[in-house]
Amino acid sequence: MIEIKTLDDTSFDQIHEAFANAFSDYLEPFDLTLEELKYMVERRGCDLTLSFGAFSENELVGLTLNGVGQWNGRLTAYDSGTGIIKEFRNEFGNTQLETLEQYSDAFIDFLKSKDKFIPISQQEQYFETTVN
Repeated sequence: MIEIKTLDDTSFDQIHEAFANAFSDYLEPFDLTLEELKYMVERRGCDLTLSFGAFSENELVGLTLNGVGQWNGRLTAYDSGTGIIKEFRNEFGNTQLETLEQYSDAFIDFLKSKDKFIPISQQEQYFETTVN
């Protein structure tokens, strides 16, 4: 069962491990050290009380790092980094979500599925046929 909760009580080591695992199999891996991730989170103004994690048996398997700032004169929430470890991904397809509530519901459903997102072989095939 997946439990969603804020990241303010989660160790940064656990956040870093989940972040690293979430991006480890990308075509171009996004590999940050613990210190680099801390710097990124600080520089982007992430607020762990407004950031959420998906936990499976106390393991952080997905996260969204959020912040709040001014944009066009309005206080605005923004996503500063979202990742789901490979074993917990599922493809959304071309779904367009209109509201934050729809996104939240879809994100939770997404995390509950253990299907693979897009295998590396399929990513490479897409790259080869699209770019070349």
